[in-house]
Amino acid sequence: MKKSRGVPGRFRPLFAVALLGVILSGCAEPEIALEPDQLSRMIAREKTMQWVGYGFSGDVRLDPDGTARISVAAHGEDAGEWAQEGSSVCVKFERAIRRTRRCAEIARLPDGTYEVRDQQTKTRLGLLYSKTAR
Repeated sequence: MKKSRGVPGRFRPLFAVALLGVILSGCAEPEIALEPDQLSRMIAREKTMQWVGYGFSGDVRLDPDGTARISVAAHGEDAGEWAQEGSSVCVKFERAIRRTRRCAEIARLPDGTYEVRDQQTKTRLGLLYSKTAR
């Protein structure tokens, strides 16, 4: 009796195409960060957005006076300050994010959500979902 090894011959081309698709999807260029004027308009328009990242979700509000507020069911509410610096948003909360100032760039994804990336490393910190469109 012959043992089956790997992918059967007739499925190899299909498997190769699927594997190539998976590999290439990881190589996709990240979306371009919003320009300063685009970022200003997004913040003014959205007011409160849903945040998903760091293993939790909640609401984030950036008020025009520089006050930042975050509300997470598992952790409660927190306040701090925010500022736009060019094409980045910088926040510092009283308790969240270890009370450190963090700056991030924001990119609009094709599905209308926003990706938040660390300003230095460009790693994804989380996603923002519009609450005004709901």
